[in-house]
Amino acid sequence: MFSASVGLSRSWEPFEAGEEIAINTLEKLEGRPNFFLVFPTIHFEKNNGFSKLLEGIFSQLNKNTPLLGGTVAGFINPKGCYTRGVTSLAIDDPTIDIAVGLGHNTKRNPKLAAEEFSKAIKKKPMENQNNILFLIMAGSTISETIFHRKRYTHNPVISSILDKIYPLYSYIFQDGLGRESELLGTLSHNFSEKMIGVSAWDDNMAFRNYQFFGNKVLKNSIVGLRLHFKYKPIIKYEIPLNIFSEKLKITKKDKLNYFINEINNEKATNVFFNELKIEKKYLTEELLRKITLYFPISVYEGNTLLGRVIGLYSDNFLASMSSIGTNEIYISTTTGGNILNSFNKVLQGGEKANFVLGMSCAAILETLGSNVFEVRKIIEKKGINNFLILFGGSEYFKTETAPISCQESSAVIFF
Repeated sequence: MFSASVGLSRSWEPFEAGEEIAINTLEKLEGRPNFFLVFPTIHFEKNNGFSKLLEGIFSQLNKNTPLLGGTVAGFINPKGCYTRGVTSLAIDDPTIDIAVGLGHNTKRNPKLAAEEFSKAIKKKPMENQNNILFLIMAGSTISETIFHRKRYTHNPVISSILDKIYPLYSYIFQDGLGRESELLGTLSHNFSEKMIGVSAWDDNMAFRNYQFFGNKVLKNSIVGLRLHFKYKPIIKYEIPLNIFSEKLKITKKDKLNYFINEINNEKATNVFFNELKIEKKYLTEELLRKITLYFPISVYEGNTLLGRVIGLYSDNFLASMSSIGTNEIYISTTTGGNILNSFNKVLQGGEKANFVLGMSCAAILETLGSNVFEVRKIIEKKGINNFLILFGGSEYFKTETAPISCQESSAVIFF
């Protein structure tokens, strides 16, 4: 019989938080957990806090129970909406079969990391039907040393260096783009099943994030579960974007398809801010933060419009957080009403599920602000009682087609 339990702790002390969340998760579970997922916010980071958090969990959890997780910007669970604290999910179902995987150095060599993950997963033979890959990857980061807690640089030397030798910089320092699109490409080649996941994130400053595997605290890693079910889980997604600009053409970009140098044969940043009717000389960090979150680049994949949040910019480039594999792009935007409507659509039918697990974007959380409680009301009105919604750096999903890495979207899986 299926049983799922969601935990919560708001304690500031990491070990106590881990102990508390393990106790209140396990006491509501009908049996022993097949796995244990944990999602803290970044506030436990100091003084080896995440290791202490895991110690607290394992003080109550069987050491052989697979534990995975990552930092998130916030979450919604049956207790409420939170941007500080830690939540968890444990599932017990004798019909579920699982395999766990870990891949290192995702920013240094995403293909090699995905192969390492795949090899670990495939060690355990599993029927190839009704399978789901649940993934947690390292999100993108902005170097505090280089960018001084800003999303832009006007330094021509730094701009030129990043523009020309970013792959080498990323390889050496493992800083910058999460490169989730490349990881997903290799995983899709290695596995035919559906996928859903989220990028680990911080408080939406994009300076650092962490992943968890057992008692290990990791950076630049991919962790995940391959789940085999006797029934067929459902994956749904919604992307609440509206096109803001005319169709634009990329005329120069980097080989990895992240850095846009020219649009319509002009400097990309000039075209971008001209479309928004904003003079660059008036940009402040606060305004730029809103612009990069609220006006993502968007591209069509088939008939689906996908968001690509701009992580940072310089006079030489716009840097997208996800790969842009086409030269035809748009600037898009959204509204609070669109976002709430997308949650209403994606959660439709969730009241019939045993459990609803959702992934959404930290940019959506910031856009909604206090209106995130309206999402909680939507869940209540639908009669969904057992659920967990996470807000991370990127969301990814694969249903019947190619895998998608996206921002400013919402994806759910109904168990």
